Amino acid sequence: MKLLVTLLGWVPVLGISLKLMYIGNLASEMINQKTISVDKVEAKSEAGEEYFQELADGFYEENLREHVDELGLPEFATNKAKDKAIQLFSTKLKEQYQNKVSS
Repeated sequence: MKLLVTLLGWVPVLGISLKLMYIGNLASEMINQKTISVDKVEAKSEAGEEYFQELADGFYEENLREHVDELGLPEFATNKAKDKAIQLFSTKLKEQYQNKVSS
């Protein structure tokens, strides 16, 4: 995927789409490698949407932001990529938490 972004990233419409797909794939790979500690979540007294949203935002800033910035996307595309990645991170972290609690 990185090769396609490198070769075709300059094409006006196709390039942005490829870059957004690349970011989505990268986000999926990163979050699948991430595991959360159930003890850490239980210490927060409640594992609500806001907590997972905070975790996801921090995870995006730590792991994915530099990759997004490197691609040189327009601001609207950068914001869309960030929102989608945070949504994906939040959902995956919540699933991981629910799986750990139920087991």
